Amino acid sequence: MIYQNIKSNSSSIETIKEQVKSNYFSHIPSEQARQIIGEILLHYPSKESINEFINTWFNLEEDTFMADGGKYRERTHAVFASSVSDNSVCLLPYQPHFQTKYYNELNGGVARYFKEIPEQVLKNEVFEGLMKFAYLLFSGLKPTNYFIEVHQFRIKAKEGVIGLPTPEGIHRDGVAYVLMAMVKRNNVQGEETTIYDLDKQPLAQFTLMDTLDIAIVDDTKVFHSVSPVYKHSAIEGEAYRDILVITFKETD
Repeated sequence: MIYQNIKSNSSSIETIKEQVKSNYFSHIPSEQARQIIGEILLHYPSKESINEFINTWFNLEEDTFMADGGKYRERTHAVFASSVSDNSVCLLPYQPHFQTKYYNELNGGVARYFKEIPEQVLKNEVFEGLMKFAYLLFSGLKPTNYFIEVHQFRIKAKEGVIGLPTPEGIHRDGVAYVLMAMVKRNNVQGEETTIYDLDKQPLAQFTLMDTLDIAIVDDTKVFHSVSPVYKHSAIEGEAYRDILVITFKETD
């Protein structure tokens, strides 16, 4: 899997780039994100491909590396590398996710192996659009080569049992940039994203609500967290929050 000669003339990407330069984060509503993806792909993703993308979150596996003993998180994971010389992103042979204790006091310090993101997801045009958007934005902010990690997350809640999107609390991920894209939320409440300065003072709060609502952070300049997920109604079915997280870490 490789994306080559990635390019776009989207003026929206330039606007977001300036927001990140100035504020170190950006909150992109779904309508704008869909427009950007359409400009990158040269067509809007079909309803079928969007639904297929959403439905792949039913194929995740339980995260068994939760040091708090929690059973509320499912995920898959894949690793990529980008090359600024030819504007490409390529899939790498699988390797585990690793964070130091400095960046993740709860789950850091160990190599964490997860189910690899399946080919069905990697070939989906929504996934392709998000990966290319992340590349264009982050390589535009700092033209260098990056090690890229992609995570599908599902955070579940039950009656009397909350889900924690960021169980490590207020944190940075130890990378350069992070893209967080909402996929689907069902029968949940809470889950408010907060951006903090380096003194951990709040800068902004918002909730990713709709499919392809996106949050961008410069991980070197701000902290972030997401509040707990609660089940909204006892009669409206399973409660979960599905999100795609893409991180870019400098390799040069």
